[in-house]
Amino acid sequence: MFTVEMEDFEIEVVTLDESGRFGDVALFLDNSDVVYIRQWNEKYEKFELLEMSWQQLRDIQAAMDSPAGAYYLERKYK
Repeated sequence: MFTVEMEDFEIEVVTLDESGRFGDVALFLDNSDVVYIRQWNEKYEKFELLEMSWQQLRDIQAAMDSPAGAYYLERKYK
């Protein structure tokens, strides 16, 4: 299950592990070139935060459907 919330200039996507084994993962997207991924760490009782570019997020998305290898994504502009 996942949720999508849109507020002004930010989109927040939260995915919940339906098995209950893992904590929720939140993805924060805005108009800048920065994407944040956050998950609560029970052991340390704090959020773990990843910071990446949109290009890295797009690479991850493309990698999910790709066979082993090295790739460059070509950006297409409208």
